Amino acid sequence: KSTVRSEQAQDRAEEASPDLSEIVTNNRQLPAILADLNRAVSFGNRANPSLFQRASYASWVRKDENGRPIAERLNVHSTRLQLSNMAEFVRLDTTSSGEEVVKNVLLPADVAGAWMEQNNTNTAGLPALRGIVNFPLMDDQGEMSGEGYDHLTGYYVADDLEIESMSVDEAKLFLYDDIMGDFPFNDQSSAANTLALMMTPLVLTHIVDNAPIFAIDANSAGTGKSL
Repeated sequence: KSTVRSEQAQDRAEEASPDLSEIVTNNRQLPAILADLNRAVSFGNRANPSLFQRASYASWVRKDENGRPIAERLNVHSTRLQLSNMAEFVRLDTTSSGEEVVKNVLLPADVAGAWMEQNNTNTAGLPALRGIVNFPLMDDQGEMSGEGYDHLTGYYVADDLEIESMSVDEAKLFLYDDIMGDFPFNDQSSAANTLALMMTPLVLTHIVDNAPIFAIDANSAGTGKSL
């Protein structure tokens, strides 16, 4: 089976500390609180990112009712939820006797909203999310991405597929006989273009300009164009 880049994410996770930073939310100016939040996010979002920059706004990836990852723009509630996994929020109070008391609190909604607005310009250095794909991506070393966010391409891979290695001759036999053998191609160039169509998503991140467009045509119905 091929090497997957999800091992790199595991290495970063081992370097991360399980301790959450403590952020005081009262009797402080907003810029100071936001600076603490950005430091906490920069550290807590490093190993296995859950917060991203999508277009011009902060977003997160959650799973829908079918277990499929989807990207959504952060709102106040989802921001409070996500940031609670990266920091502990406290309030410092003083008793009548002058004793300082630390109380655990939720991140104030107005602070969460300010952090969201601030990160429309990505002040927390959130990784860019280019999209979500349902297939592994290949890098320039021939390695395939694992499930989750791929730092090299900026895509979130929805499935962790097991990919078996094979020789070039075995790959040719698999593609031309097992996959495309039943299609009545007009000529070899049509078969080659069909192979290019199937391979394009895997190497999409290496295409600097526009990806090629493909058209499938046949002189009769039922030849398998929709497959």
